Amino acid sequence: MRDSEERYRTLLESIDVGFCILEMRFDGENRAVDYRIAEANPAFARQTGADVAGLWVSEFAPDLERHWFDTYGRVALTGEPVHFENQADVFGRWFDVRALRIGDPAQARVAVFFSDISERKRMEEALRILNASLEGQVAERTAERDQIWRASTDLFCVATPEGQLLSLNPAWTALLGWSESELVGRSFLDFVHLDDRPATMAAAAGLARGEAQANFETRTRHRDGSHRWLSWNAVPRDGRVYATVRDVTAVKAQAAALAQAEEALRQSQKMEAVGQLTGGVAHDFNNLLTIIRSSVDFLRRPELPEARKRRYLDAVSDTVDRAARLTGQLLA
Repeated sequence: MRDSEERYRTLLESIDVGFCILEMRFDGENRAVDYRIAEANPAFARQTGADVAGLWVSEFAPDLERHWFDTYGRVALTGEPVHFENQADVFGRWFDVRALRIGDPAQARVAVFFSDISERKRMEEALRILNASLEGQVAERTAERDQIWRASTDLFCVATPEGQLLSLNPAWTALLGWSESELVGRSFLDFVHLDDRPATMAAAAGLARGEAQANFETRTRHRDGSHRWLSWNAVPRDGRVYATVRDVTAVKAQAAALAQAEEALRQSQKMEAVGQLTGGVAHDFNNLLTIIRSSVDFLRRPELPEARKRRYLDAVSDTVDRAARLTGQLLA
């Protein structure tokens, strides 16, 4: 027995877990009203921060929470062990506690093993506060994104790599006239202009390979049968395609009008150049014709000397050659 007692003492004094034996006191209705720390190991003081061995609770903690009395009293009366976590305000700490009845039930003795878990509880509370803060931030950011999703005039969508529309913001209905229920679940190709389908299918194949598609333009059918030009920026992520889409119909119309105006300007410039060329040629021909007409008028004079005739005939011949060269230059 002495050897057993020695081993028992050595074990209890060496462990870090706090240990004590309580002697319970009950009133006439078997209600626990006090208990004494009959025995405690050295870890008891380290775990609680107080040396109260041999004292009654009413002596050092008269305002101790009621649940401690009820819990230990139930163990002493029923013999059912308990395991729980609770806070002891008297020590300002949280404890993980295991309690069981020992010895003669009539002695109402309870053995208690406990560990200070205050640091763990502080960490759990800090983590709870952090999680609550993060949840609040996530909720706030989610609300902001939802507001942007609903208020944006740009089109947002989530789709499969094959083009099936999964989620759309309200801008789609505002721009194309189709309701969300008419669009979600259908393939985007159902709304693409026939001439643009080959290029659209090639872009979808690129997305299926994990390749982002930037500024991809295609004509999309409005509910009234007309078409709108849409510019896509799409990226594949985790088996889904996330895209932002802009209506560039007005931009396309402006570009077409600008191209038409530029073509008209080029035609006008061409006509102006032709007009300038024609005016210059007419002036040159008028000069040549003036020489020919004057020479012919002189040649009609009957008294004109032979030498003068030859000179006017040479002038006409030379002028005709010059006219021929000018014509050749125009043909070239």
